[in-house]
Amino acid sequence: MDDRTVDLIFSGSLKSLPPVSSKIVRIFTSSTFTDTTMERNTLMAKCYPRIKDYCREKHGLEFQ
Repeated sequence: MDDRTVDLIFSGSLKSLPPVSSKIVRIFTSSTFTDTTMERNTLMAKCYPRIKDYCREKHGLEFQ
């Protein structure tokens, strides 16, 4: 992928996305386990289910 495409993606443009090579979407959250318990629980209870539905319904992707 060329630098211009990467810059466009990082600036929020989704028009020049490369072809999808996987059907799985994963999010990696890096943090100190004990310091972010509430945040992690909120993500798991409220955000991740919505992201999972969106990925499946709009793009046919599996969110893990």
